[in-house]
Amino acid sequence: MSWREPVDFAVLAAAIYILLRCSVRARALRLVMGTIGVYALALLARQAHLIVTVWVLDGASVVLVFVLLVSFQAELRHGLMQIDGSIRGRPAESDCDCVSEVPEAAFDLARSGSGALIVLVRRDPVAELTNGGVAFGGLASAELLETIFQKWSPLHDGAAIIDGRLLERAGVVLPLAQHADLPRSYGTRHRAAVGLAERCDAVVVAVSEERGDVTVMTGQARAVARDRADLEYQLASLLSSRRETWTHRLGAFFTSGWKLKAAALAMAAVTWSALAFLEGPPFR
Repeated sequence: MSWREPVDFAVLAAAIYILLRCSVRARALRLVMGTIGVYALALLARQAHLIVTVWVLDGASVVLVFVLLVSFQAELRHGLMQIDGSIRGRPAESDCDCVSEVPEAAFDLARSGSGALIVLVRRDPVAELTNGGVAFGGLASAELLETIFQKWSPLHDGAAIIDGRLLERAGVVLPLAQHADLPRSYGTRHRAAVGLAERCDAVVVAVSEERGDVTVMTGQARAVARDRADLEYQLASLLSSRRETWTHRLGAFFTSGWKLKAAALAMAAVTWSALAFLEGPPFR
């Protein structure tokens, strides 16, 4: 065995892991597994010289790949946004001085029976994921946020976008989460918060108008803040600009998502063995 085989296997396992991770986020795991299965059947049919069957399965594979691209458009946009942010040299995380202003406004609004949706930008830009809104560009304060989300305000139905210490826009429309596994109590405001949090690394604070609770959303995680101090602690932890060392990142890589990594290794081993059986080493 030369150095080429381990490199090929590592690339195959990494590609399968990325595909599985994206499919879980997009709720398209069955579609991904079906596409892989159809491609595997096409390989077997080609080995058995079933010409018409190969045509049919290849056509089905092309259709499924197109459907996958449509299903993964949010993840593809997220990846392109991260690449664009890296090229532009955007800081790793925006320093936010609103960890006291946002909790004060959120719980004051919750007590008064007013809903709110506040987005705190981190590394990923959110302009490509949002629509509309009124530009502000001033310092974000608890008083300003409370005024925006009063029921008589024309901007109270949208979201407020805060980048660093500046309130960039208000009355912004966020993408809605469409999957059905959300709590039944989630209305349009909370579905919009989930929809944006799943598409970028922003921290979204949602204040329920009916229940009076305050929820923090990041990625797939959702946590209800008990009080103002708890919300301030959560935001300070999430928005801290301190970077982790490479040892922490390496450890987190091996300890997080181990089920998907194990599945990717198993699928890569099966694929590698099948190719070796069908084509012969080293896949000539």
